[in-house]
Amino acid sequence: MTKAQVVLLLVILLIGAVGAFYIAQKELPASTPSTSPTPTPTATSAPVYTGPLPVVPVSVIQPYNPGGPNNPPGPTIEVTMQNNSTNSVVSLQAVLTLSGQNFTYIFNDVSENNPMLPNHDASQTQVLAGGVFETNQTYPMLITGTLQNGTSFDFTTPITIIQSNQLAGSGTKGNLLLTMTLDNFAYNIGEPVNLTLTITNISKQTINFTHTGLDFDFQVTNGTNNLVYQWSNFRAIPQFITIEPLSAGVTISSNFTWLQTCNFNAQVQGDAASPGTYNIIGQTGPTYGIRTTPIQMTILEP
Repeated sequence: MTKAQVVLLLVILLIGAVGAFYIAQKELPASTPSTSPTPTPTATSAPVYTGPLPVVPVSVIQPYNPGGPNNPPGPTIEVTMQNNSTNSVVSLQAVLTLSGQNFTYIFNDVSENNPMLPNHDASQTQVLAGGVFETNQTYPMLITGTLQNGTSFDFTTPITIIQSNQLAGSGTKGNLLLTMTLDNFAYNIGEPVNLTLTITNISKQTINFTHTGLDFDFQVTNGTNNLVYQWSNFRAIPQFITIEPLSAGVTISSNFTWLQTCNFNAQVQGDAASPGTYNIIGQTGPTYGIRTTPIQMTILEP
């Protein structure tokens, strides 16, 4: 092959290569700049709030209340919360969900005039009509409220209901808390039932407490909510009124004993109560009209 033929062959091959490249560019789709893929957002559940207001205990004060006109059947459960923030709480509410039912606790004693201070507790007790629960399960509780600086909080936290070891009932009105404690759940026939009633000034200031001859009272009802015994029935009550300053947090207490007798009318006064289940409810006199939640106790069969 001559030199001229070699040159011609190279020219033909070069033209063919250029043509092939041109055709390929026409046939293939235009490339786009490479970009990093946008990450897909992942769904996350709402975080459980662990801030300034943890639930301290949710306690069964009374496992089951037989009910009545002013006392619906169901467990008596106390909710206690503690303020661990640096701001006072001026409104507080909790909603406990049990078996599809919502039970609302409104902490009426927490307000702008009576804020829950840092490192202080607030408790609310009520009978949950129809409430069904297990002590080894957790249940959601929605807690809402407002801090003194105007900040609102709204969070859900899981709670476990526990059986309280304290045989106690309570009730509030204004600045006063009435509590009742019992020394046992079950008694033999004729065994004295001992209880203590206490009034506490739960405000942050000194108040004037009105003393009368009937600061405290209590009543006993049977399993059908009929009155069996009331301490003040057929009793001579001294008639007097005195005013006593009661400092914040100060208590007034008195001890009582029920001898398992009846006195709901004059005909049965002093008759022995039968074995069975009873509810004891603490009361103040008519000046304040405070009643505690009931404590259920049992007189055992011999």
